[in-house]
Amino acid sequence: MGDVRFFMTVNIFITFVAAYLLGSVPFALLLGKLKGVDIRRIGSGNVGATNLTRVLGGKWGKTCFLLDFGKGAVPTGVVLIFVDGALPGGAWLPVAAAAGAVIGHVWPIWLGFNGGKGVATTLGAIFVLSPWAFLAGGVVWLLLFHISRYVSLASIGAAAVLPMAHFTAVNWRQPDYEGGTEIQILILLTVLSLFIIWRHRGNIQRLLKGTEHKFSRKGKEKPCE
Repeated sequence: MGDVRFFMTVNIFITFVAAYLLGSVPFALLLGKLKGVDIRRIGSGNVGATNLTRVLGGKWGKTCFLLDFGKGAVPTGVVLIFVDGALPGGAWLPVAAAAGAVIGHVWPIWLGFNGGKGVATTLGAIFVLSPWAFLAGGVVWLLLFHISRYVSLASIGAAAVLPMAHFTAVNWRQPDYEGGTEIQILILLTVLSLFIIWRHRGNIQRLLKGTEHKFSRKGKEKPCE
């Protein structure tokens, strides 16, 4: 029993570290460098897709979003398909991969632990672990952004519905959770939801004050009137 627990802990740790290192790759910064721009010194200074969109436009922002999305989806999917069930650690291994990728994006070792807010990477991991929660979060994000033009508000709303969407899907006995127990995924989604909302605490304050920035209908950001 002791050996099993030891190997379980080691496998979870290795999975987490590997996903963390991948999540730490600062795609927004690298894409900005390709255009001769350091996005840490422009716009909000955030190393993420939203700030890259503000600085370089939608094409670069969408590219960054997809890459950051992949940082969550790829390690979680690889573990889910090829590793889960084959090694001690079981259903916690995909959860460790998802958590590692998100933490790596938010606190990347390559940038002095100062990264993005983790929304795209979280969505990538959730896409693999809980497709119905991903779908619900995506619908809420699109609706809130279309109505308000606030990326921050849309992200907060999407994060808030993730745990309930997964819980509801499980209770409807949806067949989309082959890679782990529902309770472990639910725990992860709850933690990630609270984490994303916490990461947007500054945006929440600006929303309440009416000073948050929004995107215009033409896709360019402008201050809230």
